[in-house]
Amino acid sequence: MDTAKINDDIRHLADEIYWSRVERARRMSGTDKVRAGSMLFDSACRIMRDGIRAQYPKASESEVEDFLKERLKIQRMLENQP
Repeated sequence: MDTAKINDDIRHLADEIYWSRVERARRMSGTDKVRAGSMLFDSACRIMRDGIRAQYPKASESEVEDFLKERLKIQRMLENQP
């Protein structure tokens, strides 16, 4: 098994998928882009909640939401740094 060849094939496939998504995004209307952005944010929040639950399995739903809000706040602060 040639691992370098497999890695090259995977990298090539990943590039094709990426550029396909870029082209699809370029063809989207502004409304569709906003909708897709909202869906992406919701998906990221679900993934973050799952991570919080894995990190704090005894956390209540309210506590999970508090952790999520804190992480989003930190992210905003990091994005706004010069």
